[in-house]
Amino acid sequence: MAGQPCSSKTLSSVVNQEFLNRSSNIESARFLKRIMQKSEEEGKSIKTFSSDLERAHFYTGLDRRTFFTQYTNLKATEIKDIERSLIQERLIAFYMNASSLSPSPDTAPTTKNLFVALYGKIPHYVDIRMFRKCLANLGYVWLRIFKGYIVMERPSLTFERYYYLKDIVRYREENREIFYVDETVMSSLNNYYSFKEFNKLMNTAVKADIEIIQKGLVKNIYAISKSGVYALKTIDDFTTNNFANWVINEVIPILPEKSVVIIHNYEHHDDVIKKPTLFSIKSDIIAWLERNDVPHTEEMSKCELVDLIDTYTSEFDEISKIENSLKLRGHELLRLPVCIEDMTPAKHFFDLVKLNARRVKGNQDEVLKNIADSVSQETFENFDRHVADAEQDTLQADITMDRIFDTVVAAFQKVRLKDAEDSEVPLSDSD
Repeated sequence: MAGQPCSSKTLSSVVNQEFLNRSSNIESARFLKRIMQKSEEEGKSIKTFSSDLERAHFYTGLDRRTFFTQYTNLKATEIKDIERSLIQERLIAFYMNASSLSPSPDTAPTTKNLFVALYGKIPHYVDIRMFRKCLANLGYVWLRIFKGYIVMERPSLTFERYYYLKDIVRYREENREIFYVDETVMSSLNNYYSFKEFNKLMNTAVKADIEIIQKGLVKNIYAISKSGVYALKTIDDFTTNNFANWVINEVIPILPEKSVVIIHNYEHHDDVIKKPTLFSIKSDIIAWLERNDVPHTEEMSKCELVDLIDTYTSEFDEISKIENSLKLRGHELLRLPVCIEDMTPAKHFFDLVKLNARRVKGNQDEVLKNIADSVSQETFENFDRHVADAEQDTLQADITMDRIFDTVVAAFQKVRLKDAEDSEVPLSDSD
């Protein structure tokens, strides 16, 4: 009936339409689904409430519109993830303020203070318990001080980002051409999804035992620089083999001298090749020697070939086929840290594609190419300039945090905090 939430019998079809709804916060979506199912079950025997919607509202305290839009209108406001950049920006502000002010419970970078400071910038359905879990998932930990806990970024993430930014800033100063790799998926309704969004939807479908129909999905991979989109290709699936072959056969040949290629830390980008041993087959041993330009003959025994490996090749037990192929041609490979995965021109181009995909006429396989061809080089240069500025700002923020962190922690060691709700969270990088 119009105006009523969907029946639980039709929930499967709703979940199977997540490419339209884009409910990326899986926990929240499943929470609402279970509440509605339970409300419908009790509604058959308990008539206290006038409708299942009223019952769900009473049980959770959530606004009725939250349930209504989730189950009656697939084009309604999305359930979104909390943006990590918002949290990081506010956390840095807390530390910087604390370094210049007298320490007090109100200026401490605690979970509660962060949550209050981000009011209006995070989804309304997120409570402090969900917020704390989100912090942990995004790579934040809690440092025990005198009385209470303060939030800090996991040191391993901080170091990874710092060294990536140092490298990329240096490469820009050397005027090296930089190419960012990106992957997208387009549905039959011309809705575009990043690889991460697509992968999350697929994982959700697996957990819910629901099959998302692959027919009509167009999967693209491409490299983007300040001068445009290159090596655009439609592929059958995102696999390690497909990705490595694409980089080696289609990206490397078009790279200018001493280019830099930046890729995400996705599972199918991990094309590690292990160093052969006497247990390896002879063809793999020879392939390793050829990859490292070590002279050999087919007539050599496995023992002799392995001796060549030990004597003339890297001491590392494994290498990246992509990184090795790039270095042999004078290029560099950088892995983009997860904590700044949107700091690329590809992200800006992807946002532009989403805005224009429905307006582009033509074959579905050519939509992305047509959009890329219509974007001016000046626009791509602006994308790259914006990212370069963000890299510099983020690097300076990291340097500032490194300088003031110890001082702030020492100051709060003398302050009694009332943040008992963080008593069960991980407290160190090793937890």
